[in-house]
Amino acid sequence: MLDDLVSNPYSMDKIKSYDELREYYLRAVDNCIDGVTEMFLHPAYPVEGDREWEKRVMELELLKSGDILQRAEDNGVEVVSWKIFSDL
Repeated sequence: MLDDLVSNPYSMDKIKSYDELREYYLRAVDNCIDGVTEMFLHPAYPVEGDREWEKRVMELELLKSGDILQRAEDNGVEVVSWKIFSDL
């Protein structure tokens, strides 16, 4: 059972840059509560002509950067996969 769910709800009209999206998720890691927090992203490779798809591409770049994992480690947040829950 989740204790918290984090996902960026904003469209590309409100997201001004990769750095803004990155900071949103890094702040979410900083503010993780005790328990299970799921970070819900939609990473994808580029698709021509779809501005909203750019958000997915930025999320892919963010996941590839390792910044979220590093921030989690810095904050003592344990990163796990859903497999741990299916084994319970």
